[in-house]
Amino acid sequence: MPQLDVSTYSSQIFWLVVTFCVLYVLLWKIALPKVGEVMSQRASKVDQDLTSASNLKKEAETILADYEARLAAAKSDAQSVMKQAADEIAADAAKQNDALTAKLEKKMQEAEQRISEAKADALSNVMGMAGETVAAAGSKLVGVELSDKEIKAAIKSSLEGNA
Repeated sequence: MPQLDVSTYSSQIFWLVVTFCVLYVLLWKIALPKVGEVMSQRASKVDQDLTSASNLKKEAETILADYEARLAAAKSDAQSVMKQAADEIAADAAKQNDALTAKLEKKMQEAEQRISEAKADALSNVMGMAGETVAAAGSKLVGVELSDKEIKAAIKSSLEGNA
């Protein structure tokens, strides 16, 4: 095998050193600067992304706070509108209740008046019938004809005695 031949060691070592130096120079001047540039670009991109994420997070928090404030204001407005509507409904119901109460009271007064008129009419009919009954009883039982004044006085005294 030629690698193990001692006479070729010097040339192999020479080419090893030359190859090593060429590779070292190529890596040092060409490959490593490009790798370093890519690494620095990546680092700056990561920094930009982190900064952007931080800004977006702050903006999201601001938007969330604004949303919550608007939501609270909307809830407050809704509650005031509901309270106002409830107050208007209560006022309308009270007005309708007052109108209905007045209407029922008027009908009740009319009914009381009709009842008192019917009572007076019935009483006068009863008085008339009682007068006829007293006159008929007086003429048949006692045989005396009573005058209208006497009949009315007798009925009146009988009513006052019972009351």
